Amino acid sequence: MSGAKNFRKPNQPTVIHHTCTRYSQDPTGYVKGLRAKSDVTVNIWFESGALKKAELMLDKHLPADELTIIYNGEQTIIKLEPGIITALQ
Repeated sequence: MSGAKNFRKPNQPTVIHHTCTRYSQDPTGYVKGLRAKSDVTVNIWFESGALKKAELMLDKHLPADELTIIYNGEQTIIKLEPGIITALQ
């Protein structure tokens, strides 16, 4: 759909869910440049099939924002500053 954009409603929390999935070959590697909620860039690294590290960066043109990250049932709230990488390990 050309020109479609994903806008968040004001005062609505952004939640990124990820559940670790074990693969039969337990891969190790990374994925860079994923987009979450259309305004957060996400880079992730896996080791032996589990999340090792994640980097999140809010687009430079947006105000600071809080994100709720849920990984394997554990919840963390982080504050993102525009254009600055926040690393989770």
